[in-house]
Amino acid sequence: MGRTVLALVLFLAAGAAFSQPTIVIERIDISARRTSSEILISEMRLPKDRSSYTADEIEQAISRLRRLPFVADATYTLESGVTPGARVLHVTVMDETPLHFRFDISGVAQRSGYVMSLVQAGLRYFPGRSGVLDLTLGGLASAAGGGTGVVHFGEVTGEYTRYGLFGTSAFAGIGVTSDYNAANRLISPVVLAGVPLNQTQTIRATYARSGDKNDSSSVAKAEWLLETIDDPYFARRGVSVAIGPQREKLRHVEDFVLTTPKPGGGVIRTPVHIDDTTRGNGVGVDASKYWPRAEHAALWARLNGTYFAERGLEKEPPLGTHTSSTRRELGDLFGGVAYNFDHWRTDSDEFDRKRLEFGAGYHRDWSKSNGFAFERSGPELFASGTYRNRYVNFRVSVFWVNSN
Repeated sequence: MGRTVLALVLFLAAGAAFSQPTIVIERIDISARRTSSEILISEMRLPKDRSSYTADEIEQAISRLRRLPFVADATYTLESGVTPGARVLHVTVMDETPLHFRFDISGVAQRSGYVMSLVQAGLRYFPGRSGVLDLTLGGLASAAGGGTGVVHFGEVTGEYTRYGLFGTSAFAGIGVTSDYNAANRLISPVVLAGVPLNQTQTIRATYARSGDKNDSSSVAKAEWLLETIDDPYFARRGVSVAIGPQREKLRHVEDFVLTTPKPGGGVIRTPVHIDDTTRGNGVGVDASKYWPRAEHAALWARLNGTYFAERGLEKEPPLGTHTSSTRRELGDLFGGVAYNFDHWRTDSDEFDRKRLEFGAGYHRDWSKSNGFAFERSGPELFASGTYRNRYVNFRVSVFWVNSN
């Protein structure tokens, strides 16, 4: 019985392999204004030990190019080659301009809602055949109910990324970032590394720190990626999954003078030095699935969430030392519909794309600190608009959560 099952499995596997005809590729021609062919060929991840590929492998190769941060779009055609039956794969890449801008604004309408915005201006160079140098100015800002918030709009970052390491599709990046507006500037490292498992799977590790010497935050991640979506902003088909452990560190340092009444009149002035550090270990997941509908529309489902267990140590001499323990759960599960406006999706300077998305689902926001629980969970509505051309990437998202 066992041999029969094994034979059936092998037969079905062989049938699946032969069900996809291969296309003999005589050569690959790449048309790009700035990006080197070496980087693009490396990131396509087509097997080097053969010259024939399935249609799905070619589609995945082009989708990989669209997901590169410096590529606005990529298309391809198959043309007849010199060898009978062979084809020439001609790839057209629409690069971002050297000077480019990014705006990503999202607002959450709920009890104690908040707005987060990422605003960046970037300048990009391509030193050598496999390197990318990014210089960015801008940063992240958040504003919560009650007027509280954090601003890092003054961050300056320089990062160099090398592609095609060791003759493979591995990549690594290193850089520094600092807030030039801060009185106590902190120079922080930025680290990125990726090891390909195959054409659609990657192990990625990242580390980043932001802030200044008084308030700083850092996060380290190791993620398994499964990516088959055809575009990072205008996806209509495929799957995107990122899952893995995370470690965070938050630090706040402050000096002030505590004034207390003095018996018999006057006051006592006591210098206080606060050094609060919170460390957390957790896991994060971000998964999306898209189903194409008609020529420009798609249905989608999305799951994202993080879980953290945090330990806080508050040193406040001469007031004493305090510890805290917190668990946090934050995430969304929702689905919806998207429509792309691709009337100007051309290979000229007039290139631009637009997208509208609408969805509904459930939002989870729960925490428990030192025995006290806090929750802002409930049904959720979602809407977003995206605009992209070679110069700018602009997205606005609005979430409404009924958490009362």
